[in-house]
Amino acid sequence: RIELDCDQTGTFEQIYYGKLDFSSIDELNGDYCSISLNVSEAIEEVQLKDNRATKYKISSDTTLLGKPLNHLPYYTVNTKQKQIELGTNYESGIEVSNYVPQQTVSQNNISYGVTFNKLPAKVDTLSGNDPTPINDGFITFDGSTPSVSGHHIWKMPVDGAVKISINLHGILSYFLANKDNSQSTGITIRFYKNEDFTNSFYLSDPIVIRPNGTGSRRFIYNPAPIILNLNAGETIGYCFVIGTNASTNVTSDSYNYSLSYTLDAGSNIDIVFNKQFEDTFTNTFLIHDVLRRISQNILNKENAFYSELLGCKNTIGYNYPGTGCAGATAITSGYSLRGFSLDDKPLFETFDDAYKSINAIWNVGIGIETIGGERVIRIEPKSYFYDFNPSISLDFIREIRYTFFGEYIWDQITIGYETYGTEEGSEKVGTIDSFATRRQYKTPFVGLSNNKSIELISKWIADHYTIEFTRRKQTLTTGSSSWKFDENNFIICLARQPDGSPLPQNEQAENYDIVSGISTPDTSYNIRIAPANNLLRWADFIFCGYKSTDLLKFTYGTIHIPMETRSVNQYCDGNYSNHAFYQNQDLSPVDSNIDSREPLLQPKTAAFNYPLTWNQYKTIKANPTKAIQFSKDGVNYKIGFIQSLNYSPVSGEAQFVLIMAKTPRLLCVRNYGNPDFVDCNYSV
Repeated sequence: RIELDCDQTGTFEQIYYGKLDFSSIDELNGDYCSISLNVSEAIEEVQLKDNRATKYKISSDTTLLGKPLNHLPYYTVNTKQKQIELGTNYESGIEVSNYVPQQTVSQNNISYGVTFNKLPAKVDTLSGNDPTPINDGFITFDGSTPSVSGHHIWKMPVDGAVKISINLHGILSYFLANKDNSQSTGITIRFYKNEDFTNSFYLSDPIVIRPNGTGSRRFIYNPAPIILNLNAGETIGYCFVIGTNASTNVTSDSYNYSLSYTLDAGSNIDIVFNKQFEDTFTNTFLIHDVLRRISQNILNKENAFYSELLGCKNTIGYNYPGTGCAGATAITSGYSLRGFSLDDKPLFETFDDAYKSINAIWNVGIGIETIGGERVIRIEPKSYFYDFNPSISLDFIREIRYTFFGEYIWDQITIGYETYGTEEGSEKVGTIDSFATRRQYKTPFVGLSNNKSIELISKWIADHYTIEFTRRKQTLTTGSSSWKFDENNFIICLARQPDGSPLPQNEQAENYDIVSGISTPDTSYNIRIAPANNLLRWADFIFCGYKSTDLLKFTYGTIHIPMETRSVNQYCDGNYSNHAFYQNQDLSPVDSNIDSREPLLQPKTAAFNYPLTWNQYKTIKANPTKAIQFSKDGVNYKIGFIQSLNYSPVSGEAQFVLIMAKTPRLLCVRNYGNPDFVDCNYSV
């Protein structure tokens, strides 16, 4: 604790409470002795810095240090189906003719003499696998499973159901010799899963050929469609089964036959993937409550976090005045999407990963504030931390040094999400219109000495296909099988009530009258946090230093789809003022549809010294987000925000470095859920 008595009255005033940094100790021994050392930030800043990377169990009812916490309830969400279109129906591409050469079968007094012929099929275009058989000949079956693998006509890309329609017709030609007339010889069609020839899920009625001799028969095989539930990776195959049912009084232990068949050109086998999967229920936490629980662990107390951006009437803790623009957002894990309880498979998160993800989507800042008499961690949009109403005015400054400030000047911007799709190459079937991926933009700043790029990448998964693939891996059907996204955390935008507060189901396209450029748009997840929409919320920083004619140019998108959307009656940044917006759109600093287009800062700093009284210093310290107004002549004022301030209470000298504010600037305040509340004014 550091206390100061400026007027030497014996009344001390606390100016600091925190930790001494003994790693910086500097000891002098001579005619007199002195020790100097640095002080760290205030205690809450130290706790946050030391624990940002620690992973916390969000459902825990105690902090890591054992402090009891109020129970944090789950928010159970109806996670509705994301329909998956796999393009056109799969057609096997059957060869119109296939000849089976003569083969002698020598069997003695067995129930069935069975041989298999694998019908060639063309490449399975949906799964990207080549099902060309390695052997087109006969496989003699004598009660054991044939040792042939690698042939299937279709591989299941995700969990779900398929409909198999069979339409085979043509001519079967045969030659039979040395066969007992009491035996029946014929051909059937067998469908099987996963190369298991012996366990058919469908076996046709046989086309029976009884007598010895040579002949031909026309056949038509067009049964009712088959509906089959399969897990991702399972295969469907089929084969012709050719055999002789032996009697007990076989006159010969050797019989010969040969068969050939010619299929008409119209023969086909169609496989249609069922794009729907029933709705499921998922345990989640609201995004505010995740940050609240992490902050409680960091500061080791109950009231430790505040955010009007993330808060709403459903969140735990403070009674917020309204619903924040990110308030109707939930976080869950891959385990939970698959149906596991958060009691059995808890959700874990670090402050760093959560903050990085929130920042990439909503452009936020962080501070330590006193709310309700307690020091808490606060997260709000960055603009909250830049209050243009000055805390103090400094006049007649003798000398001001202006310097280029390039902290927010980037030559390239990448924004989006770290993980998306299925991440398995050919198994990315159906993910060609994933939009929660990455977007890359080029700025007009070329050739600057301090050019640098920035990546605004969320670690939370928002891709609707990854969500759907994971959701279809329900524990009831997959048992104890693991899934590669089990321990990833997912973000889900929730449906909203008229006041913006969350409903216990995911938002799809109900708040949009245009969603085009992707398949099954009505069942998409997370449209409002598509990467280009996130970039709109960064406009007040991105456009620092832009001229009115400059453009932020779209250059590249991963799995890029030029999706077009138009929101209806939405009043938060990132919705493009309810106008049509494309994910591959260039952005202009004078586009009136970008609500946050007015830049907060200029790319330069102002540095100067100023004699500051103790009371003036206390005023500045009490208002850390407010601007400083300054001038050389007491007339032409400018404003800036503190980058650094060094002050000596003994000499009264203050050294300021201010980031210049962009003025005049149009400031608008909106309240989600109240379209009539839009307060705009100029602040200078």
